[in-house]
Amino acid sequence: MNFRKLNLAASRQGNCFFDVYQEIYLMKTSSIKSPQSLARQRSVFRLAPVAAGCAVLLMMGGTAHAQQAQTGASDAANLGTVTVTGIRASIESAISVKKNADSIVEAISVEDLGKLPDASIADSIARLPGVAAQRNIEGRASQLSVRGMPPDFATTLLNGREQVNPGDGRGAEFDAYPSELMNGVVLYKTPDSTLVGQGIAGTIDLQTVRPLKVNGRKISVGLNQKKTSVGLGPTGAGNDFSFSYVDQLLDKTLGIALGVARQSGDSTGRGVNSFDDADKTFSDGTKLPLRNSVTELSRLSKFTRQGVMAVVEFQPTKDFTSTLDLFSSTADRRTLGHQVAFPKFNEGTTLSNATLSNGVALAGTVSGVSAIVQTIGQQQNDDNTAIGWNNKFKLNKEWSGVIDLSRSKSRRTEVDIDSNAVTGTKGDLTFDSRSDIPQFGYSLNMADASTLLLGNTPWGLGWLKKPSIDDSMKSLRAELKRSLDTPYFSSFVVGVNFSDRSKVLGMTEGSLSLQNNAATAALPSSSVVNAGIPGINVLGWDSIALIDSVYKYTDMGDQSWAIMKNWSVKEKVTTTFAKLDIDTTAAGIPVRGNIGLQVVKTDQSSKGLNDTTVATWGNPDGNRFDVKQTLDKSGGKAYTDVLPNLNLVFDAGNSQVVRMGLGKMLARPGLRDLRANAIFECWSPASDPKSCSGNHSGSGGNPELEPFRASTFDVAYEKYFGKRAYIAGAAFYKDLQTFIYQQKFKSDVLSSKYGLTGYPTLDYTGPMNGQGGTISGFELTANAPFDLISPALAGFGAYINHSNTHSSVNIPNAAGGSADNMELPGLSKQVTNLSLYYEAGGFSARVGQRTRSDFIGEFTDNQYERQLTYIRGERIVDMQVGYEFKSGPAKGLSLTFQANNLTDAVFQKYIVNADGSQQTTESAKYGKAYMLGATYKF
Repeated sequence: MNFRKLNLAASRQGNCFFDVYQEIYLMKTSSIKSPQSLARQRSVFRLAPVAAGCAVLLMMGGTAHAQQAQTGASDAANLGTVTVTGIRASIESAISVKKNADSIVEAISVEDLGKLPDASIADSIARLPGVAAQRNIEGRASQLSVRGMPPDFATTLLNGREQVNPGDGRGAEFDAYPSELMNGVVLYKTPDSTLVGQGIAGTIDLQTVRPLKVNGRKISVGLNQKKTSVGLGPTGAGNDFSFSYVDQLLDKTLGIALGVARQSGDSTGRGVNSFDDADKTFSDGTKLPLRNSVTELSRLSKFTRQGVMAVVEFQPTKDFTSTLDLFSSTADRRTLGHQVAFPKFNEGTTLSNATLSNGVALAGTVSGVSAIVQTIGQQQNDDNTAIGWNNKFKLNKEWSGVIDLSRSKSRRTEVDIDSNAVTGTKGDLTFDSRSDIPQFGYSLNMADASTLLLGNTPWGLGWLKKPSIDDSMKSLRAELKRSLDTPYFSSFVVGVNFSDRSKVLGMTEGSLSLQNNAATAALPSSSVVNAGIPGINVLGWDSIALIDSVYKYTDMGDQSWAIMKNWSVKEKVTTTFAKLDIDTTAAGIPVRGNIGLQVVKTDQSSKGLNDTTVATWGNPDGNRFDVKQTLDKSGGKAYTDVLPNLNLVFDAGNSQVVRMGLGKMLARPGLRDLRANAIFECWSPASDPKSCSGNHSGSGGNPELEPFRASTFDVAYEKYFGKRAYIAGAAFYKDLQTFIYQQKFKSDVLSSKYGLTGYPTLDYTGPMNGQGGTISGFELTANAPFDLISPALAGFGAYINHSNTHSSVNIPNAAGGSADNMELPGLSKQVTNLSLYYEAGGFSARVGQRTRSDFIGEFTDNQYERQLTYIRGERIVDMQVGYEFKSGPAKGLSLTFQANNLTDAVFQKYIVNADGSQQTTESAKYGKAYMLGATYKF
């Protein structure tokens, strides 16, 4: 007996660009809920939105039950015959995906291609329960944390196939995926044995359109005009263009889909940065309120991204379907960071007019401070392609199969240049640290082209780096499925997936000098830029344009410290899987779900270098090397994991569903951590040649790392109100048996490998498998139109979700400050998303807010190394209004106005000290962004 409900979606027509954007908010299909409701219109942005949501939910629940009792089954029948569009259509489609899934999932459903105006799909996914976004240097959502875990713990698929990325980690860079080319997203929160490449945190499956499932020809053209960095200055501008075409040919046996999306524009980010040494004092013993070097920075970015999606779906018979998926995106970024720096401004200077508190100068004037004006240029080019060929065939009434071939490839090339200029004189620096963002002023004119010259500074003349990353994966999947007619199981699936991945990071870098060996040079061309917040006027120039024309580059790529930044990692993974689909009854309760098993065999390897230096300085003949050796190094490890899983869905009656999921999962180590490189250094003065007092350290990767492993348990309750609304609550528990983190230990390599005696052991830092911990939490969601409360509120609705996550993972602090330990990277203990909308007569409006608490994020620093840092929680507010013409000569036209980051949320990094105190190290603002768009659907 089959209890599955197929709930075929009604045909949908006439959506506006704006509608789909909101569907993203509302289509929400959550996996964890508990009685919690829609926030009142006035309470949407109060400090306690979850409590407000609960109150409204109780009202909605009682009213909805009363209405259902009055209307009976006839209303349910009518719901199936009404054609809905816009926000409601998106909600119903996403609810259908969630309700009929055998796992705990969240979903984003889009009616037609080209409907999501988000800059990247990350903005949309970040509104799902338990998901939080991290902004990049341009202020855009780029990386995602699921259920409080690092981005590398969540795997990204495209049409069910694992994807590579142009960065140096595993976590997807969602900037590569234009939202206009996506037709939906499913976030799996519990394991499924047929889901290859799944992550411990979750698995994000981006989906493009299946043209044979679309009703008729669909053509859409969209154009958006944007203003960025509004209120911050200088204001940027840009435009987006999208086109989509979906059709069915040859008597609907051939489906084709084509999507093109182009985005271009410029933007500004302003920041204040504090770095170098902490806990320093002025000459009179007064303490600094921040670190002893600061910069005021304005970053001007130009961004162009082009994406193409194509699908060819061929179904000559009902027993065979062949689908070819093609995806390509290119992104070009050109960024110029104009800044004025005051290195170690406490040394050799005099403090006056100080405002003191407990011996700390909160504000004051520092005389005799040198300044460096710097332009940091970055040209970055990304190229991402993915191709997949899927063939589904039915052998007979019981047996069917799938063969899938795919390849994903990414390449990044980059040029980074630091160009430095000085005035040769010193001035007075004023500072005030009593506000959230420290304020600075400088007495000298840093925008005077007659006195500012390119020349040598404490940071040198300049530096040039040329990193590149190549990442590719080839996969082959084959599976067989047999339908079963038993009281317990409906089908059985068995299959295997082979994948072969290779990631290579190349780096060459070196110092800059001026042409003709000149000591200084005038700036060829420049303009005045206000750097920082509120800012100091400086001269800004295009440092990238000065390569070869003004500067000479000395390539130091053959130096051991530079060679050590190059690495390659390979992974070959064989996943054998089997699954039984459950369809039965237990004590009269319909039960469905699955029980499955994955056997994952991983063979990882890396090639790199082992570099050892034992040397002294201060000798009459210069540096003397006792050991100077660079050798090829390789390593690897093979391991096998057995991963069982179980998903059960209980139909509790009255549109109530109870879900349970449990299993074992893994997340493979970060690719950078797997590098085989290792470097050891011992530098000593000639007067004490075996002391290693100059440097006695080592660092590197570990190609023998084993994966993160976890046992997981999930439970969820969902209550549906027809097709239009639901409330849900869920709880999860993950037991991480192992965790990978940077460990410090003593290395006796000098004696054990080189036979040197009398030397100290070296302090080596590298990734190691260590003790794990637990991650647990709950998620609450409510999504409903307000006419369930009263017909007078027709058109209004709300969507709210809240997650609370706790982790016992406690690892050595690598995020800055003197604290000994830190929490799990990526963990925000609280994440809340709230959206209130209105839709009627073609008009639509929405205001939304997403909030996350403090967390530890990860960035690539100026040495092209991954660094952890504490990041303060933030609240992002967006709004949209739109109108769709449903009749007349403009029928098919939709107009949208969108405003993002309305509160201009501050992005801040900080460090944590041993006494628990926090110190802000960087503050940045990106301004508001406005978009006016038009979409025409043929």
